[in-house]
Amino acid sequence: MNEICIAGGQIVLDHIALLEEPFKQNSVFLQENFHQDITRPYLGGCTCNIAAVMYRLGFDVHLSCLTGNWQKDADVDRLLRSRISSLDRLVVHSQKEMCHCYQIYDSNQDKFSVMTGILEPETEDPYCINDGKSPLICLALPENNLQTASLIRLVRRTKACGYPVALSMISSPGHYPEELISSADYIFLNTFERDLLCKQYGKHTQAISFLLELGVRAVFMTMGKSGSRIFEKNTPDGVWVPAAKPKQVCDTTGAGDGYAAGTMAGILKGYSYAAAACIGSVVSSYIVEQPGAQENCPTWEMVQTRRKEQFSNLGENYGENYGM
Repeated sequence: MNEICIAGGQIVLDHIALLEEPFKQNSVFLQENFHQDITRPYLGGCTCNIAAVMYRLGFDVHLSCLTGNWQKDADVDRLLRSRISSLDRLVVHSQKEMCHCYQIYDSNQDKFSVMTGILEPETEDPYCINDGKSPLICLALPENNLQTASLIRLVRRTKACGYPVALSMISSPGHYPEELISSADYIFLNTFERDLLCKQYGKHTQAISFLLELGVRAVFMTMGKSGSRIFEKNTPDGVWVPAAKPKQVCDTTGAGDGYAAGTMAGILKGYSYAAAACIGSVVSSYIVEQPGAQENCPTWEMVQTRRKEQFSNLGENYGENYGM
């Protein structure tokens, strides 16, 4: 199997909640306001989601992120060990509980999140246990995050060993360190995260162009149902890739993580950027079909079947141009 390291952030326990009414600002909700039992946890967290998908796609995954003492819960322990190749690089806070995140949908299917128990590193360099000798996907954390300096050091080690680095942006206020961004080969973001970058670097096209001028090979921007767009230096307006169609949409949590994981899997397997983005789109379509970000991770065979079903009709020219 191909080895890969996924680093940054923390493992969380997601709870899916469905409200019986539209969300209103400053509202207070009781458990009886929800349609279903919200006590059931699903494994979550951006890096954990990406790791679970990459593992299911056949990669040897080393997850390196913060976590509370997951071993207190036998079900969580079992799930983690079934979805990640190696847990020896987890940064465990043995005296802390795991973080919980409530993914709340209202009656209009608008979603918002509430997180409890956010962890901070207990050491200055929590990711020093990683040697950098494999491709890396890490979170692009803002410069005021205590993990950021350690991630930058990990990125340096990875680049020095000659391996590619991908950054998955997070929707967090604050400036992203230029050293972290300029070290990336690939960046994954959504339109909201694009807008955060715009505040830092200027207008939409200027922000994307600035990333490419820093040396980023390709920027992948997801747009929900509208698909995704790939930006390279020779395609400043981006190349559009349509969204794959799921059989049903139950929960969109982790859809962007699935896209990033699937796209990187395609790139590491030698596919063109557009073909890899189609793979990412297909992975994302599987993720949203079940509640929980990791409950419906597809195998490589499942991805190829749906990719051929949904993208083969885009026409011969599309296939020739984008390596389908």
